[in-house]
Amino acid sequence: WEGDRCKYCGASRAQYQRDGGLETHAYEFIHTNNPEEIFNMKFDVIIGNPPYQLSTTANSDGRIAAVQAQPIFQKFVDQSIRIRPNYLSMIIPARWYNGGIGLDDFRDEMFKDGRLVELYDYQNSADCFAGVG
Repeated sequence: WEGDRCKYCGASRAQYQRDGGLETHAYEFIHTNNPEEIFNMKFDVIIGNPPYQLSTTANSDGRIAAVQAQPIFQKFVDQSIRIRPNYLSMIIPARWYNGGIGLDDFRDEMFKDGRLVELYDYQNSADCFAGVG
């Protein structure tokens, strides 16, 4: 924690105390400085559809604030890169092209990374996810 915020994802303490029925196992991956130690193995390929965003509707004191979704998908991509697989394929929102809301550094790193080989931009999300607008 840095103050009342998670130093890895920016969630407030109130947000991090999630309902027990919600999925949380994927979040361990972004809440570590050494993701390679979680698995203790070499990956040839990583394919993922990480959680896209974290709702930021509560203030640090738990009161409801303005709704703004904070992206977290880039943290999964960054951690996957740190594991150094031979191939990495992720389904992520195209909004990272524009940057903003914590995505500027991610955008710059992706476009500078010489390993980025192919990029597919689906204008219609239903082409990948039936029933999703």
